[in-house]
Amino acid sequence: MKKIRLLDKFAMTNKFLRGEISLVMDAVIGSDGKESVEREGKYWRFSDGELVHCRFSEGDSVAVMMSYEKAGLDPAVFGGSAGWSNKLCVNEKYMPHRMVVEKVRCVRAWDLSEGDALKAGMYRNAGGYYMVGGACGGSSLDWKTVFVELFDRMFKVPYRDNPWVIVYDMTPVVGDMARNLKGGTASEN
Repeated sequence: MKKIRLLDKFAMTNKFLRGEISLVMDAVIGSDGKESVEREGKYWRFSDGELVHCRFSEGDSVAVMMSYEKAGLDPAVFGGSAGWSNKLCVNEKYMPHRMVVEKVRCVRAWDLSEGDALKAGMYRNAGGYYMVGGACGGSSLDWKTVFVELFDRMFKVPYRDNPWVIVYDMTPVVGDMARNLKGGTASEN
């Protein structure tokens, strides 16, 4: 089963559960010598010959990993396990929440738009300020200032280098809808 861990230091799991995320930036590839890219099945081939594997494909249902407690699972069954409070110790088959990959893209960081940034967890408050929250504190009236801060905290290759980014446009499927997507009903799972 496919799985993904969202970055809790930026409150991404909570944003996912509220349906506020519909884009995940997954992998960043340095741009040195890479002028173009073409998709070859589950791989991206760059102009310098490097081949990068893509974790997910269109149509994949991917378990969003979280602690059993946060997932709302029964404490009588899962309460005594390490996964009760630690999402690194859970089994993905018990995760009730999923994302369905709608589209896979590999784009330059500078080509990501304000709309992409908002789908990736950034938000704009009523006063017009852009923010992310969590370990990416601060705010700005300029969306790009906040997005660059988030990007640089998420990845080792800085935004200023205009790296390539593998991006998943996805639909969050939370709770019973996720169970039904797996093929069962809520009462069976």
